Amino acid sequence: MSTIKCLNCFELTDTFNFLYMNPLESIIEYDDVLNQHVNINDEETYYKHNGKLLCSLCKEHINIEDYYISSDKEEHLAKAVSELLGVEISKYINYCKNCEISRELEEVNRISIIEKGQKLYSQGIEIETFLLKYSVPEKYIPFVIPFLECQCCGYGYNRMEKKYEKGCFDDSFFVFNQDEISDFLEIDMAEWETFSEKYFIYIKEVELTNFLSSLKRSPMLAFKHSVGQKIYELFSEMYTAGDFISLSNKKLYRGRIRGIGSEIYQPQEMWSPPFGFSTHGRYNLIGTSVLYLTDEKKYIPHELNYTNAQELDIATIEVNEPLKILDLSKFIGDFGKFLSQSSNNTQILKMEYLLTNYISECCKEIGFNGIKYKGIKEGNYNNYAVFKYEKNKQLKISNVISFKVNIEYVIQN
Repeated sequence: MSTIKCLNCFELTDTFNFLYMNPLESIIEYDDVLNQHVNINDEETYYKHNGKLLCSLCKEHINIEDYYISSDKEEHLAKAVSELLGVEISKYINYCKNCEISRELEEVNRISIIEKGQKLYSQGIEIETFLLKYSVPEKYIPFVIPFLECQCCGYGYNRMEKKYEKGCFDDSFFVFNQDEISDFLEIDMAEWETFSEKYFIYIKEVELTNFLSSLKRSPMLAFKHSVGQKIYELFSEMYTAGDFISLSNKKLYRGRIRGIGSEIYQPQEMWSPPFGFSTHGRYNLIGTSVLYLTDEKKYIPHELNYTNAQELDIATIEVNEPLKILDLSKFIGDFGKFLSQSSNNTQILKMEYLLTNYISECCKEIGFNGIKYKGIKEGNYNNYAVFKYEKNKQLKISNVISFKVNIEYVIQN
């Protein structure tokens, strides 16, 4: 035999109150889906119980025309109410583990664990802990999770379409608030300041933060900003002082992926792409030409995000005449490494590339041939972005070899 309870004793009512949502009874009145999962103490029910219909929990009278819940319908009501709660709580999910920025944060933490034995930044909040924070009772958490949506990347439940376009949250998800991501985007400028002061150029952290914001608003006017001018001046002083690598007598490698069965790339096709064809890269704007190289060819599949449906061609490129290379891999420590980490962002314009784009444009104008930066995949290797070179003189392609790459999948507990 089913028992009954009043709406005040329905546990999710407290969650509605915590979130400052309209009272559940007023929502039920206008929601046909919720309405079918509750009962109403109408005249027939009222007189059937002699006006003494009681809540089985609080023992309070359920007044005429009030809603009440029977135990056989309670779970159905909880699931229906969970959609409303999920939509409301989603307003507080600024970022999730599926967002590009949180993936970058995870990669920086991974590097930090390898090199320093600890994480630099928060790894986010587990979804269960997050929902408990918003007063969702533990037993109802599985009902609410499927109706969550990330405000940044849109992963999760689309309340307008009532479907999952990118995927569904599950209990393994973690989320980030704005403060946690803002903390990650704050760059530690201690090493930068120390180095730049050697050239009597002073760039403070607050100035750089302001410059990064300015880049996102007006990337083409970076040199008008005082920090943009200081960065240019710093690299100019380094160039004049000979504070760079003179790269020569070295073999570097360039990889390109192609569809299985297609013809191997010819040497002339392994140079940097023609003007107007390139996508947005770490050290090149959309359409501009930069030759990306590495000193360890075994890491090329990782850098190119190789898949099983592709073949890989690798060109060996010999440096015959010296190239003047700005070494970002050392002089600004972790800042240089994090600047140069690969991005998984699939947008045409990648905001996180704007600072390194500006740095490469400064270096090109000053006279550098390219930039050296640390590879961030597992392993000790360096990458090079070369933007000024003479084909078959400073650089020469000695051969192009096609490779097949085996991809292994590992299940971790």
